Amino acid sequence: MNLHTLIATYKDGRSYQALADSSNGAISQKAFQSIATRETKAFPSADTIKGLATALNVNQRTIINAIAESLDLCQEDPTGPRSPQAVADLEEQHAKLLEKLHHLQEQNYYWENHAATYKQYRRHFTRLQPIAQQRPWLIAGTQHQANHIKTIAGEQQ
Repeated sequence: MNLHTLIATYKDGRSYQALADSSNGAISQKAFQSIATRETKAFPSADTIKGLATALNVNQRTIINAIAESLDLCQEDPTGPRSPQAVADLEEQHAKLLEKLHHLQEQNYYWENHAATYKQYRRHFTRLQPIAQQRPWLIAGTQHQANHIKTIAGEQQ
């Protein structure tokens, strides 16, 4: 619906002066009549759009869409009717996105638990490390393994 049709539809028999008065002073009577009767050549100011919306008791998006149609600007209504194939495609994309989301949630759960386990092991290791350096046979089980651990520890330092 272009702007002229919108104004004619929502004018409800009111005069341009009455419409101007109901725009809360944003649009004069002369400007309202000009907008309603002359060809739309450019987008009006934001105040004019707000005044039109208030006077006609419609939302500003309706006014903007009507102006865009009057100016022959390309508009796509994202909520408009869709073909059965388009609906099927959207449902398929939706299903794939939900599957991907589920997979990411599983990965997130795994890594959160993995990180918690790692932190727990790290805490135990930090606590046991001084004991292991003093008495490696407690950790290793035999003196041979303890000597091997001392050799490795010496190489790492």
